[in-house]
Amino acid sequence: MSSAVLVTVLVLGTLPTSALAHPLIDRARGFYEQAEFTRAYEALEEAERSGTLTRADLVDLLAQRALVHFARGNQGSMRTDLARLLSLEPGYRGNPEQPPSVLRVLEQLRGEVDRPIDLAAHARAYSEGVELTVEVVGDSQGLIDPLRIHTRVEEEPWESREGTSTVVNADAGARVAWYVEALGPGRAVIDTVGTQAAPFETRVLISEIAPPIVVTGESDFPWWTVAVGGAVLIGAGVVLLVLLIGNEADGFVVQSPTRGMP
Repeated sequence: MSSAVLVTVLVLGTLPTSALAHPLIDRARGFYEQAEFTRAYEALEEAERSGTLTRADLVDLLAQRALVHFARGNQGSMRTDLARLLSLEPGYRGNPEQPPSVLRVLEQLRGEVDRPIDLAAHARAYSEGVELTVEVVGDSQGLIDPLRIHTRVEEEPWESREGTSTVVNADAGARVAWYVEALGPGRAVIDTVGTQAAPFETRVLISEIAPPIVVTGESDFPWWTVAVGGAVLIGAGVVLLVLLIGNEADGFVVQSPTRGMP
């Protein structure tokens, strides 16, 4: 594989949250309000083991479990869960009903969490297929495990693999659709690059000479209008590099040979 096209997507921001609480977290909240802190903790641990959490559930679980740790006198565990909560939701402020001591620790930790969780996904197109690699950015609390990469060639069924990279073999000119999910505690989907409904698409190169790429997009930043990859000669082949940094909501469109599907 001497020639390749690389497209990088850095996803910033958070997923939408749900107003419906997980039943086991609701049960834990009831135990907490009744000062049954051990039972509250056990219900939260059961919720995490269930593998059925959404991202919003995980935020709720970490916030509730921090209160339970505080009530049980486990300051170290409380700080750990609050730090994980801020890594997941940097804007989390708590509420006035929470103990002032917990809110003070929350504010202390806010400056210690480096940055929120983001994903960087890289797609390299060759004449024999597509190589996908994923990098986790800002997960200082180790929330993400595992990464799940979903791929599909043309209209074939979706295939999934856990890990930081995968290679999809496909014929020259074939379209490879893909998206990535970062899973966390309780199998909650913490972040994504693309979705099954709106995946990214990379076309396998037809020849060893890569065709030109045009990238257009809109952003809240006035300096971002058009990004075009530069060409670097390597032997007889050409490598084109395109770096996209932004939110999926910015509406990036990557045109031939790689583009976001509608």
